Amino acid sequence: MALFKVDPKADWNSDRIQIRIYRDYQGLNMGNTWWNNHYEAKMVSAETICPNLHFLDIETNPTINNVYTNDSAVDGSRFQYNSLEKTPIKLNFWLQYTDYRDYIDKKHDIESYFSSKAGFVIQTNYHPAIHARCYVNKIEIKPTSTHDAIFTVTMDNATGMWFSNNTRLLEEEFGKYVVRDLRMPKSALQGGKPTWKLHPGENKIWIGGDCVIQFSNPVMKSDIYLYGCTSGVSIVNKTNNTSLVANNRKGYDTINGNYVWLGLNFGKVISINPKNRKVTYHGVNFLSSSTDFWLNPGWNTIELTNATSAYIDTSFYFSNF
Repeated sequence: MALFKVDPKADWNSDRIQIRIYRDYQGLNMGNTWWNNHYEAKMVSAETICPNLHFLDIETNPTINNVYTNDSAVDGSRFQYNSLEKTPIKLNFWLQYTDYRDYIDKKHDIESYFSSKAGFVIQTNYHPAIHARCYVNKIEIKPTSTHDAIFTVTMDNATGMWFSNNTRLLEEEFGKYVVRDLRMPKSALQGGKPTWKLHPGENKIWIGGDCVIQFSNPVMKSDIYLYGCTSGVSIVNKTNNTSLVANNRKGYDTINGNYVWLGLNFGKVISINPKNRKVTYHGVNFLSSSTDFWLNPGWNTIELTNATSAYIDTSFYFSNF
């Protein structure tokens, strides 16, 4: 039985759809080692799990949950809102083997890999800047002929969204594939490489993705770093009328220096690890009256007050890759 050789590197650079995977053994949702270690984390081709394993295709579509209300004795329902829900991702493979012993050994390697207690961060070669974080739901391998097995690994994409690397990493790795993957308009490239840095006054900031970024959403990784704050500080998104505001309070230290909003958590920066951007800070949420802050897909007009500069460090979120 002649087996077809697998060349993961050549396949990744071909027109065939391919995936790479990072297994994350720590953390829930997206507060995990992928974020902390993404400079060192290695995505590996799914075709390297065992010899003669060929990746065929990925199947996924958004799952949309519509919520309605009904009144007694009144015809019809009133739409309230919709949201992206957990959605399945199916990974289709073709396994070749020489005999039944070879089949059992390869089956073991594949099922051992995918049954590990880990989150699976995946990317495709079509849009490598966009990822999904998944959890294996089902894997079942059975021979489909004497020397072949066609099988599917079904995963749960818990958030229902795909996400990009954060903006700092996107700027560091900026290139044509980032422009392509984020569907970036030419208007965002007029000044060369885009930036998500804020200056005092009004700023025009481009936000990628299909989904509104909500700082109150615990599965979204969105932070704003503030430098040179004096007195109170505010960030107002005039595009959607949301804001982040912190003011001095009598009896407490005056707002002065560098601060950060990690989501809606406000704090004074003590240190920032330059390797993974992990922040050590002293929480002062009682100085902030903010209940939410949104970033719309596309152009946003954002006004910064009482700080010398700020940086929006966020991922972008997509309904599909």
